[in-house]
Amino acid sequence: MGQDIPLDSIDNAFYQRFYAYLLSKPCKKDSKKNIGHDYAVRNITYLDAVLTWANEKGMITQKVQSTEGLKRNPPKPIQSLSREQLRILELTRDFTGILEDTRIVFLLMAYSSLN
Repeated sequence: MGQDIPLDSIDNAFYQRFYAYLLSKPCKKDSKKNIGHDYAVRNITYLDAVLTWANEKGMITQKVQSTEGLKRNPPKPIQSLSREQLRILELTRDFTGILEDTRIVFLLMAYSSLN
């Protein structure tokens, strides 16, 4: 386990060190893939919110660095099935059990635009 870091000891350079640290960590235990930019930025944004709150409550006195320079990647475009593909899935009756339940829920989501 790492050491606790007092909030009042976090300086502006900490954000960059924390970002580099996150990028060097694996996504999951025993994974070869490292944490990505979006996940690292999301964590730094959470840290920024905590430090802003602590500053507003008078728990720390240092000026909190803005994270505006760190932007997440734009979302990937959503790919959807064509009406013909949805119709084929709708007419398919080869599924049973959990696969049939999944097919029905998927079709509900596709036709109703629910996530």
